Amino acid sequence: PWILSSFIELAKNDSVIRQQDYFSALRHINSNPIGSPLIWNYIRQYWPDIVGRFGIGDRYLGKLVKSVISKFTTPLQLEEVELFFKKYPDGGAGSRGRDQGIEKIKNNIKWLSLHQKDIESWLTTQGYS
Repeated sequence: PWILSSFIELAKNDSVIRQQDYFSALRHINSNPIGSPLIWNYIRQYWPDIVGRFGIGDRYLGKLVKSVISKFTTPLQLEEVELFFKKYPDGGAGSRGRDQGIEKIKNNIKWLSLHQKDIESWLTTQGYS
C-alpha cells in the first residue's frame, strides 16, 4: 500500500501529475482493491482542499465519490458515507451520484446477507477454506 499512498501524494503535486489528470490518477488507484480504502480515506481527510481546488461543481469529483463508495459492502462503511455526507451536505455535481452510491451500498449489503453463507459453503467444498 505504500506505493499507492505515495502515488496519491504525487497526484496532489501539479508539477508531477497535471491538474487535468488528477481524478484519472485517483480513479486508477481506486480500481485496485488495496487502493480503494486509501482513496476513501484521502477523500475524507482532504475534502475541503479538493473542493477548494476543483470546485463542488466538478463532474469528475462527483464521479470519483460515486465510484469509490459504490464498492462498499458493510453497514460500517454505509455509516461512514452517511456521516461524511452529513458533514458535507453539498454534493454539487455529484449529488445524484451520492444518492446512487448509497443505494448501491444498501443493495450490496442486502445481497451479501442473502448469499454470503452459500458462497462461503461453496468455496469450502471447492477447497478454498
